[in-house]
Amino acid sequence: MKKITNFFLRAKHWQLFVLMWGTYFLGQVTIRSSFSITTAPLEYPLKFGLFIAAVMLPFVLCFMAWLWSLGSFLFVIVGDRDKLNFRLFRFGIIFPTLYLLIVSPFLFSPNLFVRTVIFPTHFLMTFFLIYAFYFVSKSLVIAEKGPAITFHDYLPSLFLLFVSIIGVWFIQPRINRLYARTVV
Repeated sequence: MKKITNFFLRAKHWQLFVLMWGTYFLGQVTIRSSFSITTAPLEYPLKFGLFIAAVMLPFVLCFMAWLWSLGSFLFVIVGDRDKLNFRLFRFGIIFPTLYLLIVSPFLFSPNLFVRTVIFPTHFLMTFFLIYAFYFVSKSLVIAEKGPAITFHDYLPSLFLLFVSIIGVWFIQPRINRLYARTVV
């Protein structure tokens, strides 16, 4: 795990962009070329969902490993300042990853019970993912500026994590600088 974390901390922004978003776009092309989007979910909902989960697995794992690496590294730098909840952060990475892998096959299910169960867990998954973004963005700004920060200080980093297709170009160089400072 340490090798994976070190890779994500030392990688250049363009490498992460190609790795994460390249796998995402390849997955999307594969999905769109393999199924007719209008008929596949209706005819074979479980098969379609399993296929989507399998094809999107590389993107989900890369993105979550990147967030995990950033959060773990920054928590070591920041320490226990501002009472950042590292356990909740870790769960905030694990739960959405498992949710996306386990629930994706059932997203197109015509079964009302399945849809009823998915609906609240989707909001829970969203909450944990937002907390992971919050944790990383706040930890990043604390590591750079010190503990006296406000919401407006880490709001840009939080936004960049939400739009990570652009944000990786701005977040990763900051991580590279912090990593180089701590390793040397």
